[in-house]
Amino acid sequence: MGVQAQGLPSLASGTANAVGSAVAVPGGAMVPISDGSVIDMSGIPADNLVGLGSGSSPDVFVGGIPEPEEKLASLEKKQELDYEACPDDDNDGVCNTQDYCSNTPAKAVVLPSGCHLSRDAPLELVGVFFDFNGTSLRPESFEILDRVVAVLRQQFNVVVEIGGHSDSRGNRETNRKVSEARAKAVYDYLINRGIAPYRLRFKGYGESQPVAANKLADGEDFAAGRARNRRVDLRVVSDLAEAGSEASRTN
Repeated sequence: MGVQAQGLPSLASGTANAVGSAVAVPGGAMVPISDGSVIDMSGIPADNLVGLGSGSSPDVFVGGIPEPEEKLASLEKKQELDYEACPDDDNDGVCNTQDYCSNTPAKAVVLPSGCHLSRDAPLELVGVFFDFNGTSLRPESFEILDRVVAVLRQQFNVVVEIGGHSDSRGNRETNRKVSEARAKAVYDYLINRGIAPYRLRFKGYGESQPVAANKLADGEDFAAGRARNRRVDLRVVSDLAEAGSEASRTN
């Protein structure tokens, strides 16, 4: 089941009585406060400060100020995170509203998109970005690619191809070369993270395999479609046994 945090309760919850923009402190004094403010102790009459920690008020600690460990334990007992379960029909840990693949097999490692590596369709690496007009991976891509490493370690018996794709702007051959260089950048990252080179291939497809329209029906540019087409994906091309048999036939 997926979870979404709804927020933390105030640490002061239940320890003082707030009225409007003031709070009642031990002794009955009303001290002005504002959102997120710290109580100004100078606003509490000196007489009302006497006996703090002596049990003179039900709102203070009896027997002296507790040790940090005791105070933390008390807070942890009273202050629980407020979580709300979100629907997750395939139990992959990704909420239905954020899950692009609703048929994940049990216990399969998935990307943040909720998709897993399958022979049925390419696995698009949503969230992998490159420098503008370049082939260097952006730092925000590393978290996604580390998840890809986990996917490949779980499915240790397959050979995959890393495919690079572009939109239709610019020269066709240039697009192919750039898409291949981007696929190679992902290939290099995965190898550096410990995936065996014999399990990976890479290829640049340029603009030849779009998944969305680059232009609208009236010929106008469709930026959202072009963005979808600039992508990198993984596809299973064989398992290791098949790859070994193919190699032996060609040697």
